[in-house]
Amino acid sequence: MKYNKIWLLVLLVILVSCNKFLDVTPKNVISMNDMESIKKSLAGYLYNVKERGGANSLPWTPFEGVEATIVNYTDEWDLSHWGDKELTDDVIGRLDWKDEGTASRWNTLYTGIGFMNLLLNESSTAEGSEQLRDIVRGEVFMHRAYNFLKLVQYFSPYKNNDLGVPLSIETYKDFFQVSLKRGKQIEVYHQIIKDLDEAAACLKRTPPSPGYNILYSEDILYRLYARVYHYKAASGAAEQDDWKNAALFAGKATANRILESNPAKLKDVFDCAKVALTNDPESGFRLRYNIYGLYNIYHADKQPSVSYYTQLYGNNDIRKTMFYSETTPLPSLSITVNKYNYLGVNEQSIYVSPLFRLAEAFLIKAEALAMSDDLNGAIDALTTFKKARYTGVIDVPATKNELLQEVYKERKREFVFEGDMRWLDMKRMGESYERTVGGRTFKLEKDDWRYTFMIPYAEIENNKEISQNPGWL
Repeated sequence: MKYNKIWLLVLLVILVSCNKFLDVTPKNVISMNDMESIKKSLAGYLYNVKERGGANSLPWTPFEGVEATIVNYTDEWDLSHWGDKELTDDVIGRLDWKDEGTASRWNTLYTGIGFMNLLLNESSTAEGSEQLRDIVRGEVFMHRAYNFLKLVQYFSPYKNNDLGVPLSIETYKDFFQVSLKRGKQIEVYHQIIKDLDEAAACLKRTPPSPGYNILYSEDILYRLYARVYHYKAASGAAEQDDWKNAALFAGKATANRILESNPAKLKDVFDCAKVALTNDPESGFRLRYNIYGLYNIYHADKQPSVSYYTQLYGNNDIRKTMFYSETTPLPSLSITVNKYNYLGVNEQSIYVSPLFRLAEAFLIKAEALAMSDDLNGAIDALTTFKKARYTGVIDVPATKNELLQEVYKERKREFVFEGDMRWLDMKRMGESYERTVGGRTFKLEKDDWRYTFMIPYAEIENNKEISQNPGWL
C-alpha cells in the first residue's frame, strides 16, 4: 500500500501487547510527509525526556519511573523498619523481590520502540535535507537502542541466551510480518549495536543540533556502546571481543576527559538548581523530574543502609559527605541521603538525575582492561578515577582479582541511589542478598530467577508465541 500522507498520533501511541504492536488512531494529528514535521513529532517526546521524564500523553520514556520499581530491591537500603507495621501481601512482594509492578517496564519500553519504528520508517523517504534527516534519525536510533538494552536487562535471564525479548523493529504497516517470538539475547544485542552504528554514521556526517538533540552526541554514543558491551560481556550472549570492545569505547569516552575532583563542583551535577549544567562533562544529560514522586521513593518510609555506608566509604573519600548526611552520630549512627538537592528554580521542588556519566566510562574501562588481561592499563584507569574521588594517598591493587573487586566496590560507591545502576550490577554479578524484616528473612540466591522481571500477564495471554520467565507463575 502506498501512503501519500501518514498521520501520526502525537498524544497517544499505546502498545497494548505485541499482538497490537502499534494501535495508532488519528487524533490531534500532524502530517509526516516531510522531515520538519517528523522533527516536530519527535520534539514532544524529547521534551518529555529532558524536562519531566515522560509525564504527559506521549509515549513514556525509558527514564521515567525506574526508581519506583527497583529502589526497594537493592542493598543500598535498610527496610527493617517496615516490620514495625503490618506486612501486607504488597509489601511482602517488594521485600521478596516479587513486585509485579516491575512488569510495567515492558509496555513502557515497547511503546517507545513502536514510536521510534514509526519515525524511522517515515523519515527514510520524507522530503527534507540530509542534515535534518541525520539529526532526527540519529536521535531515534539512539533511543531505540537504549530501549532494547533496558528490555534485555530487565526481562532476560542474564545467563540464558535463548530467552531474549521479541525483536520488534517493524512498523505498523508491516504488522503481519512482525515476529512475536523471543529472539535470542545475542540477536537483540546485535540489533542494539546495529542501531548505535547507524547513529554513529549519522554523527560522522552531521553534528547534533544544540537545544534539540539529547542522546544524539558523540559522548553519549561512546558511553552507551561501552555500557552495552560491558553488560553483554559476561552474559549468556557473550562473544569473544566483548571486553575488548567495552575497553575500546570506554577509552574513546574517556579520551582527553578529566574527572571532576572538586567536591563542590561534583555536587553541582546532582543539584537541580544548577540549570546551566545541561551538558556538563560529568554527565551526558541531566533528567529533571517533579519531586513529589521521587521524594516518596528516596525518603518516605526508607532508610539508607548504615552498613553499606560504613563499610564502603572512608574518611578520605569525597563522596562520603556528598552522598550522605549523619543525622545521629555513633554509636547510634543514623544517616540520610544527601546526594541530591531537591529545591530548584523559583523554589520549585525538582529532582535531577545525571545520566551516562563519565565516571561510569572510567570504571568500565578499568574493568574491561582487567578482564582483557591488560593489568597496567586497568591500574592506570582505576588510578585516574580514584585520584578524582579521594584525598591523600590512594591504594590501587596490582592483581587481576583484587583490581576487579576494587572496581566493583567503586561502582557501589559512585552510583549509590542512581536508578537501576546497583540493581543491574547485582544481577550481572549474580549476587546473593539477605534481609530480615518483621521477624521474616528474605533471601535472594546467587543468580536468582527474581533478577529477571515478570512479563506482563496481558502479554502472555495475548501472545501465544511467548512464555513467562522462569520462576514466575
